[in-house]
Amino acid sequence: MKNYLGNKNYPRGFRNNNPGNLIIRSTNNWLGKIAITKNTDKHFEQFISFEYGVRALIIDLINKYQRGLKTIQDIIMVYSPPSENDTMAYIKAVAAMTGISPNSVFEFTKANLQKLVKAIVKVENNYPLDDEDFESGFSLVDDKKKSLLKG
Repeated sequence: MKNYLGNKNYPRGFRNNNPGNLIIRSTNNWLGKIAITKNTDKHFEQFISFEYGVRALIIDLINKYQRGLKTIQDIIMVYSPPSENDTMAYIKAVAAMTGISPNSVFEFTKANLQKLVKAIVKVENNYPLDDEDFESGFSLVDDKKKSLLKG
């Protein structure tokens, strides 16, 4: 398992083992989450290993799609709201990196999820997520969640 926790050679999302920069929410009891009382970031979640952070991002995106957010624009408007970020630039970047039109309902396959995860990690960290790291995080997702993917 990879662990970048506290490694100053990497961007914040990687240093937290949280490449999606998921914000701390007391209601999210993520698998592998470092307890809020031991979290040194105080804004973003921290995970015991990188794979658990990738897993959390994957599950967060599956949950958003399941809730009816079926386009890049819909997902990113919630994931990275305008009150916190340049959401339109974020949407354009993710659409360009995935090759998925921002307003098109896209087929929710593992391949498209992987493109989406990798694009979000790149935008969040200006640092890439490799296929092996995606697969490591994906392997920790339970079969019930995986069954929501098409194909």
